[in-house]
Amino acid sequence: MAVKHQIAVNAGVIDSVYTGEINVVLANMSDQDYQIQKRDRIAQLIAEKIVESDCHQVPNLEKMDRSQQ
Repeated sequence: MAVKHQIAVNAGVIDSVYTGEINVVLANMSDQDYQIQKRDRIAQLIAEKIVESDCHQVPNLEKMDRSQQ
């Protein structure tokens, strides 16, 4: 759809605790009307594992050879 009809899908992030309906936001970038038909494949879901870790502040970092670049 993006190449043939200039229909763009706006990306978003679904929070890990979200349990509601998932919607897709499409943007028509062309000057022509386009009608989405039932059973059209309009988006894809990419599932990613999110690792939540603790951050620790340090007073300073060791100098490294590449730090001069």
